[in-house]
Amino acid sequence: MRKIILSVLVLSLIGIFSCGKDETAPKVMLKGDAQIDHVLNSEFIEPGFAAFDNEDGDITANVVVSNLDIDKSGKQIINYTVTDTEGNEGKISREVTVFNEAIIIEGYWSGEYIYPYPSGNKVTYNENISTSETKNMDVVFTHFGDNTDSKVKATLINNTMSFEDITINGKVLSVTNTTLSNEKKRITIEYTFDGQNGVLVLVKNN
Repeated sequence: MRKIILSVLVLSLIGIFSCGKDETAPKVMLKGDAQIDHVLNSEFIEPGFAAFDNEDGDITANVVVSNLDIDKSGKQIINYTVTDTEGNEGKISREVTVFNEAIIIEGYWSGEYIYPYPSGNKVTYNENISTSETKNMDVVFTHFGDNTDSKVKATLINNTMSFEDITINGKVLSVTNTTLSNEKKRITIEYTFDGQNGVLVLVKNN
């Protein structure tokens, strides 16, 4: 009889201890897509998330969300992490691509310019336009008008551009008018350099 009682007691204790430890991790679920695009420098509106635990129930309020740098272009990961009362951790991630809207004109262009205009000769060259990693709509012409040492900054504004004046070899380059056409695959730039007019035309390479 004593052996039976001891056996029942041991089995009861085993049952108590085996049922007392919750090792099931909570589940975190995303609202919206797991991969999204976001415009550089713009406010990020969180699509939403939810978290549930088999013992604690709804623990959405306990979710810790990592930061997104809206002022830096490129792919970033937002982590959503939650821990239940037993210390079990649940986690999920969302990939966000922060992009500069001026990416539409990023890349290589075939260029030709006449300087001074209209009496000068037509000169062809290759241009590369890069986008800013920190300021939306800002771009850089890596060698404006075949000036290999020049990096001319500009801001894309609808179908035109605003340029900063720069000095090349002691001479001031100032853009007076810019037109983007053919679905932003052609850029016509009128400028003055060292007091003389010039015209530069760029066509996007496919």
